[in-house]
Amino acid sequence: MIYAGQTIPLCGTRNKKALFAAHCAHPSSNPFLSSLRLAIRRSFILASNEALLQKHPAIIYFLTMLVGAGGNAGNQASVRVIRGLALGTLTRKNQGDFLRKELTTAFYLSLLLSIAGFARAVLFKVPGAETLAITISLFSIVFFSIVFGATLPLLLKSLGTDPAHSSTSIQVIMDILGVVFTVGISTLLLDSPWGHWMVERLVG
Repeated sequence: MIYAGQTIPLCGTRNKKALFAAHCAHPSSNPFLSSLRLAIRRSFILASNEALLQKHPAIIYFLTMLVGAGGNAGNQASVRVIRGLALGTLTRKNQGDFLRKELTTAFYLSLLLSIAGFARAVLFKVPGAETLAITISLFSIVFFSIVFGATLPLLLKSLGTDPAHSSTSIQVIMDILGVVFTVGISTLLLDSPWGHWMVERLVG
């Protein structure tokens, strides 16, 4: 077996140990280390916006839902593209039509999920300003995630890389971007003069 540039036979206990060592020596292939790096980056982003989150704790309560929705939606879009490429139903000739269809799907699914997120925030009696920030964040995250998930496999293919890698990459990328989107939109709406003006007009 060729693993990260090393040829390792699969039989024998000693070879299994060598394979495990090679796996651990390359963190990108180790899900535990990848998750650890992801958690560190997310913690850094949250720590950088500690004042915002202390002032508006409802954002933290909904953060898992926001990030999870983006990762799942992007992953599903990526799987649809990978399946189309594998079966030959997605080609250069119909690629434009396929992406337009994904764009429409992204809009309607984002709208549907943002309505559900809005209803959940209202049900839990979240203040109006935070409810608006959560709703807009959810729409933006899901929409971007689907568009990104649909285009990433095609980009990887054009670069000569296996499009199947996008299925795992999209989850990690959107976990980070989901947090960035949430704190960015929340800062804009809840902690800026323009945001205060906008919230007063929309929420009252």
